[in-house]
Amino acid sequence: MRYSPTIRVIRKVRTHYDNLKVDRTAPPEVIRAAYRVLSQKYHPDRNRNSPKAVRIMSLINRAYNVLADPEKRRRHDAWIARKEGDMRLR
Repeated sequence: MRYSPTIRVIRKVRTHYDNLKVDRTAPPEVIRAAYRVLSQKYHPDRNRNSPKAVRIMSLINRAYNVLADPEKRRRHDAWIARKEGDMRLR
């Protein structure tokens, strides 16, 4: 399939919010609850011999590590804003 030069494909920035399946405005309690639900679902003890669960658990842990810390979350939000601004300029 060939794209017309006037059609722009918009890609969404994948964020830690997406990994925890929460909104960007989610309060800390919602982030913590989402982390608990997902970590119980994908925990290696419940998913033995599942490389996919190990990979997902790694993403979940990384996301929670950033979003649970106010300073890291602020920097992540700034990164998202920069990436979305870059994508608009293309």
